Amino acid sequence: MSGYILIRTTHATHEEATKMARLLVEAGLCKCAHIAKIESLYIWDGEFCHENEFSLSVKASETSFGEISKIIKENHKYEVPEIIATPISAISVDYLAWLEE
Repeated sequence: MSGYILIRTTHATHEEATKMARLLVEAGLCKCAHIAKIESLYIWDGEFCHENEFSLSVKASETSFGEISKIIKENHKYEVPEIIATPISAISVDYLAWLEE
């Protein structure tokens, strides 16, 4: 185990995703953020929804999950934002060294 996780959340607009990424990177909670346009199909309030969204992924230390979750919840437009963390079980030595700088 690397001690790092990949945290994912989604946003309605590119601007919202960029704002969140900037908050997390500038707070020093992650070194890097990726934003990608995605298509989401889901049920909300009993209704079928089909939307374009923007996925935000950040690599961070496992110990940062609580603080990152708090920032996402405090600054997110969604009532229930997606906040999912996946352990990074394998990572290149060079990339890990960069994360740990």
